[in-house]
Amino acid sequence: MNPSDTLTVDFDAGPDKEGPTSWAQLKTFHRRARYPHDRYSSFLTHAAELPVATSRSGVAGAVAALLVAHESLRTVYADDGRRQHVSGKGVLTLAVHDVPDDEEARERVVESLTHKPFDFAREFPLRAAVLAPGGRPARLVVVYSHIAVDGEGLRIVIEDLHNALAGRGEHGGSEAAQPLELGLEQQSPAWQERNAAALRHWDKAMERVPQSMLAVPVAATGGDADRYVCGVLESRAVAEALPVIAARTRASTSAVMLAATAAVLAHRAGLPRCALTAIAANRNTPGTARYVGTISQDALILLTPGDGTFDALVRRAWAGSLAAYQHSQVHPLELWDRMEKAGSRRGIRFARDCVFNDRSVPGGVEVGDQAAPGEGSTIRVDRATFMPVRFFLRVVRTDGTAEIALWCDTRYLPEPDLRAFLTGMERLLVAAAKEEVPLGRLEEISGVVPVPRGPQWQRIAASLVDVDAVRGLVEAVARGHGSAVFVTEAADPDGGELVAYVDASGTSLTPQALHLACMAALPGFDGAIAPTRYVLCDGAPRDTADEAAWLSVPVTSTGDGRALAPASETGE
Repeated sequence: MNPSDTLTVDFDAGPDKEGPTSWAQLKTFHRRARYPHDRYSSFLTHAAELPVATSRSGVAGAVAALLVAHESLRTVYADDGRRQHVSGKGVLTLAVHDVPDDEEARERVVESLTHKPFDFAREFPLRAAVLAPGGRPARLVVVYSHIAVDGEGLRIVIEDLHNALAGRGEHGGSEAAQPLELGLEQQSPAWQERNAAALRHWDKAMERVPQSMLAVPVAATGGDADRYVCGVLESRAVAEALPVIAARTRASTSAVMLAATAAVLAHRAGLPRCALTAIAANRNTPGTARYVGTISQDALILLTPGDGTFDALVRRAWAGSLAAYQHSQVHPLELWDRMEKAGSRRGIRFARDCVFNDRSVPGGVEVGDQAAPGEGSTIRVDRATFMPVRFFLRVVRTDGTAEIALWCDTRYLPEPDLRAFLTGMERLLVAAAKEEVPLGRLEEISGVVPVPRGPQWQRIAASLVDVDAVRGLVEAVARGHGSAVFVTEAADPDGGELVAYVDASGTSLTPQALHLACMAALPGFDGAIAPTRYVLCDGAPRDTADEAAWLSVPVTSTGDGRALAPASETGE
């Protein structure tokens, strides 16, 4: 969409600044570099209706005030993301479109602003345009990069922008910490100790986490255009149920939603343990309450629903989430290195496939005659775009009418299952508001059933594994040499072991080389994990599917292929 004109915004906030990035900035930088086509979470958009008689200079002045107040909006980054440069003076050009201020035009303007990823090294992390039908500014459309604002930061920026357009008040940046200040603070010994404690917390979790909560037979789709959807449940019954359960369990409504998500997800997955990546806001100090920048980071929450009651699970979710949030601020590159090493030891690549994000603001809800499931409830499903997860549940609001949005990749959670999931959560919460619900009745109450799987799916390494996919993985890395994979009997609750036999005759193959190759190829094999042990043989039997036949072939080398890690890296 070509603009009819442009508007220049000049700002002057003093001298330039430079320093280290904060951990959250560094995390966002590398995630966006890895997933440049993730438009769903890369851009945060706001369209502000302009007060009547707003002039072009008034728009420019409001945007300039926003840039001066918040350093994150005028920051660029080094190529490796480790340092940031805050511009003290500069110019931002806004596109001006002489088009009607209607929904169709706004969508076209947003499309023009989001058609390509932000260039973090050369471009300020916001783009803006003005809709000016007949030359009169009517609406300001702003697109922010997630590296400049997170969800709460966007709310603050929107508030400040409206105040600036109306000529009111100070901006939030006057009292809040700036990202560069946080980046410098996180270099201190106190923050380094905090980082070490967080890494130890993650180390323990990574030894128990399932590889994926959506390791399922992959469903066919009509292509990427139809693959991603977002379902939104609006329910008065959920809004009324949450405070009742929270009061009885002495937990937060967020913990209640977390427990409901974990219970239904684990039941559908057929796994005893549920891993959810929750988004931790990390706004718990006066300097971060009105912080504008990305500050949220991942908190990994492991919950075991078990055979107790839903109330007991809510209490565990409350305690577990508090501990996880406490350890969410961590150096991302160090964390990812530890995760990779833990995954190599276990033969898994943690999928981070199920994400939970509570964006709601707690509010009082008067509970009278409680609504029944489905009474006053609606579920709408819309097409969506790519996101680098498989399941993203966002609690939008919980007062009056609860709004729960569930984005999913329909290869792993088809649209009918998405609807059933949201309905099942609603039914569970309504039932739990009336009485303590035994989790043994979860299927009866929610209507959600475990995903059907064939006999090739077995529990190994705390995960559900498609053994046929493991065979395909080993066959791929064996490069034409005979191979086979067999499962030993389960020795512990987390499942059995996978033993891979490979014909290594005439090669220099080692267990270490095979394991490295399996780990590298693992993302291309849904439902697979790397073998627990590798047996290299001098040849292959005629019937490679016969384990007894492999045992008759001379063994040249055997081992798990894992390199020994120092105790400091294993968290021991």
